[in-house]
Amino acid sequence: MPQLPFDAPAELAFKGETLVFIGRLWSLGRKDARSTVERLGGTCGEDITPHTTAVVVGADTYPQGIPTAEALAADSSVHAQRLRRVAQMNAERADSIRVIGEGEFCRVAGLPDLQDRRVQHYSQKDVLAIYPLLREDHLRYLQ
Repeated sequence: MPQLPFDAPAELAFKGETLVFIGRLWSLGRKDARSTVERLGGTCGEDITPHTTAVVVGADTYPQGIPTAEALAADSSVHAQRLRRVAQMNAERADSIRVIGEGEFCRVAGLPDLQDRRVQHYSQKDVLAIYPLLREDHLRYLQ
């Protein structure tokens, strides 16, 4: 049997989990990410709540990975505010919310590795920049 270039996901890898995505994802659209989570038994939230179990940090917004506390302190963006809120909630409730990068999310979900995809594929944002007349709904149809 040929080796897949990525790990197959556990059947319900996100069972019982509530994930919130922070920042722009590089490898897939928000809608696709949500359907992936739901397919693997989890749910997605819009905001950080006590029910949130994991936060996925988008690689397009944070290409260097999960930012440090020092970097967040100097950043006044909405994404940084949400990550600071996660850190505050984790301090109050002993690391109740996991913070993972988009690459880790892809690995757990059984999607190809983020670095491999960057070499092989253009992101949706890149394709839309290359073809300015192409709309997002056209791109979804092509997928």
